[in-house]
Amino acid sequence: MRLLILSIILVTPLNSYAQLKNWNEPYRSKIIKWVRAVTQPKSPDFIPPQDRLAIFDLDGTMISERPDYFHGFVSKRYLLQKIEKDPELLKNPLYNAVKNNDFKWLRKNLETWLLESFEGEDLTYVRAFSRETFEKIPIGKPGKTYLNLMYLPTVELLEYLKENGFKTCVVTTAQQEMVRAALSPYLKIPENWILGSMVGFRVDMSGEKIKYIREKKLWKPVSHGKGKAARIRERIAKTPVFGMGNSPNDIPMLAAATGSKYKSMVISLTHDDPREYIYSRKEMPEAIKKYNMMEVSMKSGFVNIYGDISFTKWPWEYSQDKKTDPKPPSAVYYLFGAFIIFLVFFQFYQMTRRRRMQMTRTK
Repeated sequence: MRLLILSIILVTPLNSYAQLKNWNEPYRSKIIKWVRAVTQPKSPDFIPPQDRLAIFDLDGTMISERPDYFHGFVSKRYLLQKIEKDPELLKNPLYNAVKNNDFKWLRKNLETWLLESFEGEDLTYVRAFSRETFEKIPIGKPGKTYLNLMYLPTVELLEYLKENGFKTCVVTTAQQEMVRAALSPYLKIPENWILGSMVGFRVDMSGEKIKYIREKKLWKPVSHGKGKAARIRERIAKTPVFGMGNSPNDIPMLAAATGSKYKSMVISLTHDDPREYIYSRKEMPEAIKKYNMMEVSMKSGFVNIYGDISFTKWPWEYSQDKKTDPKPPSAVYYLFGAFIIFLVFFQFYQMTRRRRMQMTRTK
């Protein structure tokens, strides 16, 4: 019987992300159980593909937010370069806060900070600068780029959901165009699945090619706190059924997922791992209890924190796979399966033969 079960497992082609190999138990099993329940057509918890919306926070959920948030790091790099060219800018409290890394002032004056970053620049430059920072500029003590600071288990989970027909969106406070330029090529999700704070652009048609120039305008609400939930509703017009975040800023959008008419799953990631940074948010325990979130300890839940994420695919690649799949398993699968089944029946035959011989001797 054991051989028979083993043969079934081994000859069944497994999806590489269904295993969520960088997730430990019991989190891995809980996630897989929920995904299977909501994607099987005959399940009472089935969610139609058009309603499978999954949302992920960025900083602290998808990538490290220590020693700095991605938007903060990009913005500071840009504004520091401006200070080098014009030291008189230090008379401005914003630039002074950037120079002295006064995060409390910057957080308190978030909108001012958002507006000043890249004001007057061509969109092409904004995107190139942001992507270069993401790919090539080391940050703080880790000495790694943000590309190397993406959480491997979270990317695996996003990919697993994407593969199972979910629209997987990243929702962040950062400027939308900055994050789209950086994330889309690596997570392989369409740019319009990445939602952030929206700033204004004016259209410049004075040259041979049209240009989009950053203006000092901010679309309300800012994609922060309740603004995240509002942004999801206004841009996607769907209620998420899955959400993952790590901070009080994420609570409203995670609460939105728990309000779905479908069976939902919401994950709160706790930073308790010395391999990264250990810190906590005092508001989260109450929210976890109130909205029935699954609290995931990074220390006990993540096998590896960082790693190669080149396994990602575009959503339409999975759609194409489904059009051409299920591909017939290779001959090796069939031969190996036949061999295992042969061993099972041979063992059964031997057992039966021995019993008959024992019965004959007894008589």
